[in-house]
Amino acid sequence: MQSELHTNLHDIVRALLPSVADGKPQTVVQFTVRDKRLSAYVVVDRTAHGEALRVEDGKHGRPDASIFLSTADLADIASLGCVRGPVSMTGSPPLLSSFRDRFMSISPAGKARIEEITRSQIGAEVDRISVAALSPADFIQRYAMASRPAVIVDAMPKRNASPWTIERIRSELGDASVEVRTGNYAADIYKETMQTKDLRLAEYLASHGDGLADSAQDTPRPYAASNGVPWDWHLWLDYPPFVPEGLCQYAKFWIGPAGTKTPLHRDWLDNFLSQLVGTKRIALVSPHHAPLLSPRGIHAGLDSCNTVDPFDPQHQVTSKCDPVFVTLNAGEMLFLPAGWFHDVRSTSFSFSVNFFLMRIPYAVCPPDLTTLL
Repeated sequence: MQSELHTNLHDIVRALLPSVADGKPQTVVQFTVRDKRLSAYVVVDRTAHGEALRVEDGKHGRPDASIFLSTADLADIASLGCVRGPVSMTGSPPLLSSFRDRFMSISPAGKARIEEITRSQIGAEVDRISVAALSPADFIQRYAMASRPAVIVDAMPKRNASPWTIERIRSELGDASVEVRTGNYAADIYKETMQTKDLRLAEYLASHGDGLADSAQDTPRPYAASNGVPWDWHLWLDYPPFVPEGLCQYAKFWIGPAGTKTPLHRDWLDNFLSQLVGTKRIALVSPHHAPLLSPRGIHAGLDSCNTVDPFDPQHQVTSKCDPVFVTLNAGEMLFLPAGWFHDVRSTSFSFSVNFFLMRIPYAVCPPDLTTLL
């Protein structure tokens, strides 16, 4: 086991080297194999003659990065070139970003696969399903591996037992810091020209917590959008069903009145959108319509199509890409597979949290279903 482990860790760090040349004479990456309780670290020594790698057992006193994984993850990396399970990481951002990009990000071939398998499957409606009606393996097979969106109607027992209101949000969460999108952010989204300002959530709600859209203005109302969920909020959040909780730690929250919106785009991670307060209206466009939409790459995990309005039946592209519309009510979750284009609009005051699954999309890198039975 030790020699095989050393070889695997050596190969992982070797694959990361092109993007972590930080100029330091030495870089140390610590690995912990959770299920075997094994620890080893890889040392990269840099000299004028090049880079040399060596693997040592045990724990290093001051590693540049620490990665916690399992023997199954190591086997996946060796055989598939990607990770299917939850991996925890701390330390140097360039090293961790390199690991995510190399072993946890979808490849061009994976994107093409999603566009192909969705070519003929979408119907007129998105399934509405119950947690009690499906096992995790059933859900993964029918929806995640098939890249099929679904609304889960009973996925939020904590929220349903103690519903949120604007007053409760202001009282219990008001000290949170939020970045607020202002101006014509729908047109300027993902550009340097998009205007934002930082506020306390209570300050934002004092001006925009009435829940009403302003029909007199051409631009959408300011939106507290895509803010990272504070760690203490995880105590009361309902995590998505059917998937390991460890995959769901990358969460963002969205709060705003009617009329706030996120224009058409697609993410390359599987995603659950949970609706805590109010309603959202969501337009979905199948990944295989990408040639019609001409998406603009923002980064490896995000493409924007904000010039296309799927809610406008007169738009020259909309009539060709067959958008499917979903109303997401309070207490419901939308499973949104990687690669699906979506335009999201608040139809009332809305409080939502979305969870990106930190793994290669299920449609590209299926799990071992026997572990989910």
